[in-house]
Amino acid sequence: MELVFDQTGRIADMICREANAALATHIGYSVTSGTLLSEFISHIEPYWHDSLLRVHQTGVAERVEGYNADRGRWFSVQYSRVGEAGHNLIAAVFQDITDRKREEQRQDYLLKLSDALRTTADPVAIEAAVSRLTMDYFGVDRCYYCTIEGDNAVIRRDAFRGNLPSVAASYPWSNFPLFKKIVEEGKPLIVDDAPTSAILDEALRTLCIQLQVISFLDVPVVKGGNVAGVLCIVQSTPRPWTPADVQLASDWSHYLV
Repeated sequence: MELVFDQTGRIADMICREANAALATHIGYSVTSGTLLSEFISHIEPYWHDSLLRVHQTGVAERVEGYNADRGRWFSVQYSRVGEAGHNLIAAVFQDITDRKREEQRQDYLLKLSDALRTTADPVAIEAAVSRLTMDYFGVDRCYYCTIEGDNAVIRRDAFRGNLPSVAASYPWSNFPLFKKIVEEGKPLIVDDAPTSAILDEALRTLCIQLQVISFLDVPVVKGGNVAGVLCIVQSTPRPWTPADVQLASDWSHYLV
C-alpha cells in the first residue's frame, strides 16, 4: 500500500497497490489496485498509524497487535518499508488473531472471577462480582442479574458507570411478555437498539429509554433444568451484539448457578 500524507506529515489515507485474495476474506470487501483504505475502513486506531510512520521513517520493520473497531476483529500485522528512504510504499502481512485474543481475555476474566469468588459463598456477593467483571470485560456501562422469584424478576444490585439510574427493583414478569419468553424458552434476548427494535412493545421500549437501557444482551441462567435468573449486559447507546458475545455471556452465566 502507498501512504498518503496530509500537510502536517500525518497519514491521511492509504492506497492499495497490490493485495492477495485473502485480504477480501479478512475485511469482507473486494479490493482492487487504487482502492483507498478509507473506502472500506472508516476508522483506524492511532497505534496503527504510529507504527506505520515509524516504519516509513526508519525503514525498520515492526509487528503490532491491535483491535480494529470497524471490523470488530483483532489483528497481528507486520509492516515493512518497500524501497529506500522517502518511498511511501509499505508491505503489510497480517493475521486475524481474534479467536486467540478472545480466549486470552476469557482466561483473564475467569482468573479474576475466581479470585473474587474465593472468599465468599454469599449469592448476592457472587452476583455483584459477576456483574462487575462482566461489565468491565464487555466494556459496557451496566450489568446486573435478575433472579426469578414467582412472577417477579428481582434485581438486588446492579453494577453501572457514571450517573446512570439504578434499575434495582422487583419487576412483575406478567408486565413484560418478551422477558417472560426468556424464562419459558431459555434462549438469550438480543436488542441492538431499543428505540428502533421491532421486537419490543411500546411499553417496554418506553421503559428502556427512560432507564437508558438502549442495547442489551439478556442470557438465561439455568439451574436444575429451569431458568432461575437472567444475566443482563447493557449499554446506554446502540451496540451490535456478536455471536461470540452471546457465547461468552452464556459461558459466564454458569458461575451464577
